[in-house]
Amino acid sequence: MENQELKLYVSMTDKFMSGWGRAEGKISKFVVECSSWAQADEIEFVASHRPDMVRVKVSHIKPNYSSSRYHVSLRTYEECSGWRYSKVIENWKGEKESRLRR
Repeated sequence: MENQELKLYVSMTDKFMSGWGRAEGKISKFVVECSSWAQADEIEFVASHRPDMVRVKVSHIKPNYSSSRYHVSLRTYEECSGWRYSKVIENWKGEKESRLRR
C-alpha cells in the first residue's frame, strides 16, 4: 500500500456570506484543507467559536457540493492564518478588556 499524504477537510456553512455576493441565492460553504489532525482540530475549534459559522465538521473525504445550490470557498490551512488558537485568545482578551472598561 502506498503511503499517501494525509488530507483532512474542515467544512462549515458561513451564515454571514450565504445568500448574497458570490453566494447570491445559495448557501455559502467554507472548506479548509489540512494536512494533519492537529491542523484540523485547530480550524474546527476556531470555527466552532465563531457565530457566523455553523455545521462545522471534519472529514477525510473532500466535500462535493452542488454548484447550483452552494457557493464553495476552498482554502488551505496555510491560507487561513487568522484561524489560529492565538487569534481566538486575542479576541477573547479584547472582548474581556472591552467589557471591563464599560
